[in-house]
Amino acid sequence: MNAAPAQAYAAAISGADYGEAYLEETVWTSACLEDGRVQDVAAGSDRGLGLRLLRKTGSRVETFFGSDPDMRPESAERLRAGLLPPGRKRVVHFSSHVLKSVTPRIDPTCVPLERKVTLLRALDRMVRREFPSVRQVSLTYGDRSRSTRVLNTDGADARQSLTTVLLSVSVVAEEKGRLQSGQESLGALRGYELMEGAEPFNAARRAAARALAKLRAPKAGAGEMPVVIAAAAGGTFIHEAMGHSLEVDAVQEGSSPAYRGAIGKVVAPKSVTLMDDPTLPFQRGSFFFDDEGLPAGPTTLVDHGVLKGFLYDRTCAMREGLDSNGHGRRES
Repeated sequence: MNAAPAQAYAAAISGADYGEAYLEETVWTSACLEDGRVQDVAAGSDRGLGLRLLRKTGSRVETFFGSDPDMRPESAERLRAGLLPPGRKRVVHFSSHVLKSVTPRIDPTCVPLERKVTLLRALDRMVRREFPSVRQVSLTYGDRSRSTRVLNTDGADARQSLTTVLLSVSVVAEEKGRLQSGQESLGALRGYELMEGAEPFNAARRAAARALAKLRAPKAGAGEMPVVIAAAAGGTFIHEAMGHSLEVDAVQEGSSPAYRGAIGKVVAPKSVTLMDDPTLPFQRGSFFFDDEGLPAGPTTLVDHGVLKGFLYDRTCAMREGLDSNGHGRRES
């Protein structure tokens, strides 16, 4: 990660209502095995600088953005010159210099790609050996090590390094001419140690067992009945049913009309409390800072059925004259 002094970027991010320099370095690998054959193997790295300046006029927020693979302060100043005419300058003092990271026990970037493919082959053989009814096995492995740095006109110099590893298993089983599938994933904010030992094999067994259980399950009767949902599945359901709709850009754009103007109103049963918490340790979606340099923290969205708030990034918060609650996210 670029180690240039924070103050070297100050001129590039000044002159707007909000400015930031975002630096990122990412290294990743992926491999896919289907029916015992390697279908896709890839590895790569990305690095670059994004310079963003926001200017507010009434309720309208203009965004000026440029990017460059050169992360030096001089590159940021060149981008600044082409984005926004010279305006009022304000001195930026970086009062917050923070570096946080999750250090993997086994850095996946140091593990040969051949070893990762060998694991997929071993999982494929194990599933077919232990579950003769299995007809198809698809396995996907991926890892990513990502280091970011955000310098902004709030005075933050926020750096973090995160490593994630993911294994996805999909199995198709057949009995008496009937087919059913089972899926399982294993992922965390950890290093390749997650792929060592028995856990990948246990995940593959769970996928195969799920396909067989569906083949042998009795048909569900018609009508209403109680359903017991596993905790992870319940989290996924409420994420899709309400989570995306509570991203405030969707509310502001009108694609989430049910929640517009609904703060303080009942939007769910009293038994429902919904919270977004990126501080949960080792979860794939967790982080120390959002991609705009704000510290992570829990946000209560629904409290006992009552809508309390939305997920904000800086642009959407600025439109409403509010502060972001730390949910700015970049693709890269």
